[in-house]
Amino acid sequence: MSQDNKLLGSIFEEDKELLTDIGRVVAVWGSVHELLRSLAAIRLGVSPDNTDILLKSFNGEGAKVEFLIWLISMQKSVEDDPLLQCLGILSDLTKERNIIIHGGPIKGSKKGEYEWGYHFVDYRKYKPDAKGRFKEAKTLVAQHLHKIRSAGSSLWNIVFEDEIKLLDDPDKWNF
Repeated sequence: MSQDNKLLGSIFEEDKELLTDIGRVVAVWGSVHELLRSLAAIRLGVSPDNTDILLKSFNGEGAKVEFLIWLISMQKSVEDDPLLQCLGILSDLTKERNIIIHGGPIKGSKKGEYEWGYHFVDYRKYKPDAKGRFKEAKTLVAQHLHKIRSAGSSLWNIVFEDEIKLLDDPDKWNF
């Protein structure tokens, strides 16, 4: 095969488990995005289509989460405390998400900084010698997957609490 026929790949493709877990992170974040979209539609009292138009104006998941924190804070009631706490966790997780999605995949080591293995380069740390610029990929992805699944489950339970109660009581089903 000539050099011209090679397609770009990622060094992470050598590790199928890591690649699969990165895909899981992307898929779970897709589910979280749908929950955030539902939450915005419910709180604004608008259709999901109109919610999409609004959310498109925000650059990135972090900005969307921050908007929802602001929106709910403006309408705040005591019942919103768990929701605001959950959204705060999601806001923090967007930083890790961005490293996983946008970080540079490398395989290697650097004496005194990181051991041999797969790493993400956090390009948001601009200085090449910045400590913490390299994140060990397998650990970060595994921990992040657990955290985003947990936060996403909490968000689902909070947003759809009334629907969960309805499903628990078949006598109230109208379908």
